[in-house]
Amino acid sequence: MARTPEPADPRALRFEQAVVAVVLLSGFVFRIVWVVPGVGVLLLVAVVTGERANAFARVYDALFGDRLDPRAGTESPDGTRVTRSVEVALLAVGSLWVFLGVSGLAWVFALPVAAITAIAATTGINLVSLLRDRRAR
Repeated sequence: MARTPEPADPRALRFEQAVVAVVLLSGFVFRIVWVVPGVGVLLLVAVVTGERANAFARVYDALFGDRLDPRAGTESPDGTRVTRSVEVALLAVGSLWVFLGVSGLAWVFALPVAAITAIAATTGINLVSLLRDRRAR
């Protein structure tokens, strides 16, 4: 029987997206290509284990959890899981290029993840879910 994913706190999700975008863009600017597999592993853990082992959510809770109103609402768990899965897939392909020593191609796959997460963090628009919903019509 499939486990039902738990809903994510939208503020923790925006925090995660902002951190991912900043780390990937900083890695690109400063030519630190190893952030691609590092971020990929952290997002993979979030996809596989859910919110309970999500490092970004744990850091968010440690920094802001007891200071904020608990009635923030929730994000769609299905949309969040699909978006993270797409991000992990792109970062996995980018990581393959890192391990093969072709860092230029790694950024071809990592920079779209930075764009997806930056747009979601600043506007709340989930591009992956938006495209998925359009294709379903």
